[in-house]
Amino acid sequence: METGLRPRALAGLGVLAALIAGLGMLWAAAILSGNRYVALTMAALATAAVAWWALRRVATAPVRRWTAIIITASERAALAMPMFGGPPSQPIPPGPRTRYFDLPTGSRIAYTH
Repeated sequence: METGLRPRALAGLGVLAALIAGLGMLWAAAILSGNRYVALTMAALATAAVAWWALRRVATAPVRRWTAIIITASERAALAMPMFGGPPSQPIPPGPRTRYFDLPTGSRIAYTH
């Protein structure tokens, strides 16, 4: 009789560990770097590495590879990207109280008082 956890339970724990590692790395890299692209890249690498490591004994090589990719992509789509948002869909139109400040570099900043 076999003792311990079954392969499916181990795989589930591996997926959970990968998700937690990815979110932890996302948080740490965002704080340390201040760059969302660096944070997302580091989190994706951490998620994929932990998923592959956790599944290496309970899954075959192709399953490990695709599972790590799927976990990483789904975590980024579901959790990480909404945290950062995206660029506005359209520029904000200037209102009647919008004023402009010209910088010495030639740039122009709009503000509303």
